[in-house]
Amino acid sequence: MSPIIDIHTHCVTRTGDDPFGVAETLRGIPAGKHAVTNYRGLPAVSYREMSDFDLQQEICAKAGITGRIISNPFAAEVITAISDKPTIDVVKHVNDQNAAIVARAPATNWGLGTLNPLEATHISEGERCLGSLGFKGLLITSSWHGQFLDTDAAFPFWEWAQDRQAPIFIHPPRVPIGHEQQMDQYKLDELVGRPFDTAMALARMILSGLFDRYPRLKIAVAHQMRLAPSIVHLKRKLAAGLMGDLVQIRAWGKQDDRAGGEDMLVLGTHLFDMMRYLAGDPTWCSAQILQQGRVFTRADARTVKEQIGPVGGTEIDAQIALAKGVLATFTSRAALRQTVAHWGMELIGSKGTVRILMDVFPAVHLLTPGKWESNGKSDQWSPLKDDPSLSLSAEERAFSQANRRVVNDWLDAIRTNREPNCSGRAAMQALEMVMAVYHAGLSGNRIPFPLVDRRHPLAA
Repeated sequence: MSPIIDIHTHCVTRTGDDPFGVAETLRGIPAGKHAVTNYRGLPAVSYREMSDFDLQQEICAKAGITGRIISNPFAAEVITAISDKPTIDVVKHVNDQNAAIVARAPATNWGLGTLNPLEATHISEGERCLGSLGFKGLLITSSWHGQFLDTDAAFPFWEWAQDRQAPIFIHPPRVPIGHEQQMDQYKLDELVGRPFDTAMALARMILSGLFDRYPRLKIAVAHQMRLAPSIVHLKRKLAAGLMGDLVQIRAWGKQDDRAGGEDMLVLGTHLFDMMRYLAGDPTWCSAQILQQGRVFTRADARTVKEQIGPVGGTEIDAQIALAKGVLATFTSRAALRQTVAHWGMELIGSKGTVRILMDVFPAVHLLTPGKWESNGKSDQWSPLKDDPSLSLSAEERAFSQANRRVVNDWLDAIRTNREPNCSGRAAMQALEMVMAVYHAGLSGNRIPFPLVDRRHPLAA
């Protein structure tokens, strides 16, 4: 049986000492076996299970979990916000505590250290974590006291992490950005604030050019379709000549009430990433963007409920030249939704055509064209022969398995010293294609890659 490793588990052993003078601020109100805390106006339950190592081990054994990677995500960032003691002392204390927990069952438990990536003096603690403490990597919070990880202050850490090829787990902080926006009810700080803090951190890392500066960082992101069995199989078949020479790619978004700019940013990034995966890097982009039938201008930019930054345009038609002369198009127009139906793309080759119906588990179909006759023509779309995904169960097609494929690929990339398939660099380049569409639509010019102007074209 393959081992089952829980890579995201926390354990904090409670002790009576208070070396940094923060116990009073962080003390909770007993509630049965648990406690309720209210740090900075954000209530939370401190569950007994989070500090009971033996109970965690027992439950994991019953569940069939064979190993755990243990980390402590909040302590260092929270304590350093309260205490006037040196931050390096706090971080060392937290790491020593985690090492002591792991040492209680070292055959089945491993640790992640922590530090503040915005302080270059903490790099030596990173070395101690990976060295004498024997940790497998580092957990860092997506922001530290409200500051994100893409600033100049973080550059020494990222350079070290790249040179060291250290696995980095980015985890949201206890108090996320925006927490003051009525997040003190319904666990909104946890359900909305923390994912938003993480999304903001990664978006800033991408848009700031951090992955250009440090291209060997190994970051895994959720463009999962690259790793779907059906897509891996298709890529192999294309290389073997399934369609002859690939000539064109035609892609469509969902074209629902988000048609245009929002559709392009939410779903178009997956399509652009798939274009690059199957046909290589882009060389130039041209585009027409309309707003309710008229030419789109920067003044038409708007924000949307998904909080993804400014978007614009209700109708987008873009052309993107890819490697080896392949010409790709992206279209998002609400008027075409019924005609196109399922979002995805068609690959048109010299000897055949393939349609990818995009989803968490994409479906691949090959066109068998009929002949033109006096009464018309009948084409038939059929699943790709020998596609291993056709025999998979519903459970194997689920989100959880898609996420597992991303994690497994990321771990293998670290082990074999290669770029992950779903890398931070690939995410950056897909987003760069979105920005190029805006640049081209606003200017009316053909825009070459890589972009010279790295700013968001719709930013004020």
